[in-house]
Amino acid sequence: MKFFVLACLAGFPLALSHDVGGPLALVAFVPLFWLARHGERVFWLGALAGFTEVFIAMWGCSSYGYIIPLILALQGAVVRGLACWLLRHRGVLAGISMVVVGQWIRTLPPLSIPISVGHDLVAWPSLAQPAALGGGALLVWICALSSYAVVDRFVRPRLLLLLVLIYSVSGLYAAWVPPRGEATAVRISAIQGGLPNWVYAQSWIDPKARQLIRRRYLAVAEAEAERGAELVILPESAVREDWPGQNPMAQTYREIHDRGVGLIAGINSRRDGEWRNSALAWPAKQAEPITVEKRIIVPIVERAFRAGDSEPQLLPFKKLALALCIESIYPGIFASMPKARWGLVITNDAGVGSATPRRAFERETRLRALEQGLPILRVAQDGRSYLVAANGAIVDELPEHLPGVLRLTSLPARRWTLYGQLGNWLAWLSLVILVLRLRRRPSGHGPTPASA
Repeated sequence: MKFFVLACLAGFPLALSHDVGGPLALVAFVPLFWLARHGERVFWLGALAGFTEVFIAMWGCSSYGYIIPLILALQGAVVRGLACWLLRHRGVLAGISMVVVGQWIRTLPPLSIPISVGHDLVAWPSLAQPAALGGGALLVWICALSSYAVVDRFVRPRLLLLLVLIYSVSGLYAAWVPPRGEATAVRISAIQGGLPNWVYAQSWIDPKARQLIRRRYLAVAEAEAERGAELVILPESAVREDWPGQNPMAQTYREIHDRGVGLIAGINSRRDGEWRNSALAWPAKQAEPITVEKRIIVPIVERAFRAGDSEPQLLPFKKLALALCIESIYPGIFASMPKARWGLVITNDAGVGSATPRRAFERETRLRALEQGLPILRVAQDGRSYLVAANGAIVDELPEHLPGVLRLTSLPARRWTLYGQLGNWLAWLSLVILVLRLRRRPSGHGPTPASA
């Protein structure tokens, strides 16, 4: 019984890592790996820890209810349980490879929502630089190796040497690989309304709430167009009025375009009798706007919407790659547009309240920048709204939960990355290692030998 209590407790540092990120991720696996080496019925111990980890991390999302946390927690239980069983019976390489492969599978929509201890390193950009070489998979390897080095003193010197080697190669890459091109001059105004979701719910019956939304977005957008912006950006579902239609939102967007100003704004569009969570992309010199439909939607939460079926495309705003909300947490969206000059994420973080996923999902944007060597502008309804450089460092940012305008005059240069060229090479290698270790003879039921 004591091991099952310890398994529940082992889920807490993992869940806390998803919330605060940074160095905690380097040791978050320590209790789980200790249980895998010394506990009994290790699959169930790992499963209990994984369930606790994900359920706690996902609980409290304002619009996710309890079904999504439960489903994701069951997925986490299977992955952590298998990892512990493999670590015990097939050795440390098999166990860690399962952690990496399990995380990789969770980045393939719509199977799951990726919440990863490795990705938590992005909270400290200096710790996450190896992502340019091996993506999120390499960050997961780093966290797993550093945690296992704490647990097993016999392999500790070798694992620490390997970690030093990884960060040394990453440091040499950062120092020697030059930017691809120069910074790009722009005049962009990105608007953050700072409104919680309850204001939108209230707006259906309260004219004052509707007027507040229009003041925070439409009035500010018009003012920025008059101020001389060449592109005005509003976040996902900033103003929830019909497009096309005869309403203040549609009228304002047309007036902005008539001024010769480009516009990107989240809208709810209707096609083939179904609602689509979309973005209106209207270049200044183009007569008609481009509608980009959200291709990945959150099950249950976005049941009122139909997922878009169009292929990702570069938009004519200086080769822009656009991701809508949750699309940004999956690596495939930006990877599918390798010729992009810069990226844009428009999102509604207010949809998850102040719970852990708000911070975990936000870090995925910075990870995409590191993986692809791509500067990305993130525009959120109530924050965080920022510009992140190709090295994962935030260049400029607005305060959370407050209204504001992020005015940009330049975009940082891109940079070449190994991950951008080879994709998920390390995840595939981890799968190969896992298969090879599965063919290995079981190591018995005792603690994993140091030679494993």
